Amino acid sequence: MNPHPVQPIVYSAKSLLLSLATLLAVLMGYNGLIAHTAKKSQRQQKLDAASALSPQTDCLLAGNSLVECGIDPNTFDNAWASNRTTTANIALGATLPPEQYILLKHALQKPHRLRYFIYGFLDDQLTLPSEGKWSTLIGNRALAYYDPVTAAHYYSPGSMLKIWQLEITRDIPILSERSSPWHRVELLRRHVAEIGLPKRPVNIFGRYDDFASLEPKSVETFAQYCNAVVSQKQPFTQPVSDMFALAQAHGAQVILVEMPVPTRHRTRFYSTEVWHQTRAYFQTLARQKRITYIDADSWIPDQGNFIDAMHLSRSGAILFSQRLGTVLYRTGMTANDGQKEANRSEERRVGKECRSRW
Repeated sequence: MNPHPVQPIVYSAKSLLLSLATLLAVLMGYNGLIAHTAKKSQRQQKLDAASALSPQTDCLLAGNSLVECGIDPNTFDNAWASNRTTTANIALGATLPPEQYILLKHALQKPHRLRYFIYGFLDDQLTLPSEGKWSTLIGNRALAYYDPVTAAHYYSPGSMLKIWQLEITRDIPILSERSSPWHRVELLRRHVAEIGLPKRPVNIFGRYDDFASLEPKSVETFAQYCNAVVSQKQPFTQPVSDMFALAQAHGAQVILVEMPVPTRHRTRFYSTEVWHQTRAYFQTLARQKRITYIDADSWIPDQGNFIDAMHLSRSGAILFSQRLGTVLYRTGMTANDGQKEANRSEERRVGKECRSRW
């Protein structure tokens, strides 16, 4: 017989409630910390800047990191001096068209007489569908939680469930901003992993290798995509079309820019006949929407002007901004172009109303 029998542990209701209260306090504290940290995130700062644009801003640059680091507004304005534009860059890296539309929507909430909207793209970004899965809405793509109704409209059209999912997640920062603390953890993990090893090349956006992996997996895969776009006559995706329509509704002339890429990318993917057909198809879609299309993929030489497989360096961005502004100046694009388009849109709207009444 055991002289020291084990006494059963008895939990009282008071101790249980105390444990739950402690857990809740920890979660609330962590939730508050994450919410505070997210206020300093790149996406929040960009959204705040877009929402607080000067009323004098009459030209907007939009897209992902290619435009964010690839076009300098001041250099661009100086090169296009005859138009006296005031340009703002609302492009944000690691975003897709739905999040870019949200930025544009916030930028145009206040009255603006927009004259130009310049959208830069690469490869398949105009026609590639955007996924809004839980696993993908992290980092800057967490902008989706800042405007759940708009985001859900693009990720799952007509789905109230998707709206509820995004709204509930938005109200719980430890879920909507879940990538904020892990970003620092990942940086620490990479630093520790490289101890005693040669450091991998990095730039302002991350490792060089991270962006090389974003290129198409192979020339064959890229060709299959291009063939599908042309043969199926795929339109611009809904958020892309809506960005263009929103800008035009505010009086802007939309300018679509095929962003500069290194020689390696052009040689592998853009030298093919199927890409030439795809580009011609994109140009046709642009003309149908009264959009100016600029093919600038080969404008910038490689040496010292790219920081990785996709992004322009600071010197490359200055060079490209100068050339883009100069080309727009030489093509004779004037400040009245956007307003003319707005007038045409208004005439079409009034005409439709009159026809519907009669």
